[in-house]
Amino acid sequence: MPRMDKMDAICCVLGSTRSDLMDRHDPPAGSAAPARPHRKGVKIPVLGHLAAGIPIWAEENIVDWEEISEEQARGGEYFALRVAGQSMEPTIHDGDTLIVRKQEQVENGEVAVVLVNGDEATVKEIHESPAGLTLIGHNAAVYKPTTYTPKEVQDLPVRIIGRVM
Repeated sequence: MPRMDKMDAICCVLGSTRSDLMDRHDPPAGSAAPARPHRKGVKIPVLGHLAAGIPIWAEENIVDWEEISEEQARGGEYFALRVAGQSMEPTIHDGDTLIVRKQEQVENGEVAVVLVNGDEATVKEIHESPAGLTLIGHNAAVYKPTTYTPKEVQDLPVRIIGRVM
């Protein structure tokens, strides 16, 4: 049985609910199983690997394709990235593929893909305050939170490029 966060991701991609996937849907006795309509998806590029740890150089090479639902695709522009590193465990694991909606702002507590120094990408939980932008890994043994002052955010730069869906 997959973890619930994985089930939610699967449901998002398939455009279904947890109960669609987990509950038994037996046809009435003596009848054939109803045909499930095939939901058409939209392919998005997997743009290489992304650090879940110390930021690494972001290579935008298409290494694969993922499919998301048409409904989800209508909600914005998407791409996917593969995770390399353990700083976001247990939430996100080394080797996971992340679906990312391009957007420059996220709410506090959301997980985002961030560019540091213009080309070093990482995935972290985001907290913004007057003190600056804090990037938080969920595995504190591997990654200590890093806060960038407003001046550092501007000068380095530090820029949110998308929200992990």
